[in-house]
Amino acid sequence: MTIIKDTFTAVSANDFVSKVNDYLVQANWISNTVANGYKLLATSPQGLQIYLYVRNLGHTTGTFGDPQVTFNFETLDGMTTGIDQEIAMHPGAVFVIIAGKSYFRIATIGVSSDIGGSFLIGEIPFIPDENLCDGYKPSNPTDKCFISMGDHNGGGSPRTYLILGSSLFGPTNQISCEALWGTDYCAEGDSIGSLRMPLLTCAPFIFQGFNVPSPDVWATGDFWRMEPFLVWGTTNSTLPLIRAQSWDSMHFAKAFPMDKEIQMDKLKWYVFTDNYFYGVYACLFTSTGSNGVNTNPGVGSDFAAFLYD
Repeated sequence: MTIIKDTFTAVSANDFVSKVNDYLVQANWISNTVANGYKLLATSPQGLQIYLYVRNLGHTTGTFGDPQVTFNFETLDGMTTGIDQEIAMHPGAVFVIIAGKSYFRIATIGVSSDIGGSFLIGEIPFIPDENLCDGYKPSNPTDKCFISMGDHNGGGSPRTYLILGSSLFGPTNQISCEALWGTDYCAEGDSIGSLRMPLLTCAPFIFQGFNVPSPDVWATGDFWRMEPFLVWGTTNSTLPLIRAQSWDSMHFAKAFPMDKEIQMDKLKWYVFTDNYFYGVYACLFTSTGSNGVNTNPGVGSDFAAFLYD
């Protein structure tokens, strides 16, 4: 298996689309040309499949906005199509991509949020399909699943926050966070049920003024490593449930600046979240060659933390 990690620039939206397509093909996505871009097929290590469209549809943020590149998922039967996620093509922007056979994470280096879109993660996540460490085994695992999370149109998680929102006074809607489970599509835009990544804190209510939340850090100063669970409701107005886990990633209960590379357990991690107080979403990679391809295939690839750590 291969994990792709590289930084790149793009002289145009078409150039961006072409480069992302090339990276995903290196990560074993299957590409076909369509109008304005590409339609890529991903197959997860568990055999689930999804289409991803990466296209230059000429979108702009307002009349004078820079061009944007459009991403969206679609089930193989065509019954469910995800929202249009956008990444803006600002002059001089440098992007980072980390991709595996059924996921990708793209971010604009040095930018934590942009109304036009500065980051996006998308994947067929890991679905529990056997007894886990606490004895849980799902009775009806799904055969169709995808998630996407970005900041286009004011979305936030997971570059700027993970648990609920970016404000100490209340949660922020997951404006660009969507998820599919079987035939149940949980749309974006609701602070109750839309897709998020949960974390733990040493406080009963994270946004209550009379409690002082803190990250889960040991008294010695060492920080926890936590499973990168994904939670969402049957719809975006129903309570979220633990449904899946993000591949080749981990949560660390410590604030790090975005785009930092750290080493843990002899593996290298790219910090995706920007100084979020309660923890970070970190993406796995290992030593890379000049072309950004993992030079140690198999190490950390198809990494589901509670199975293999």
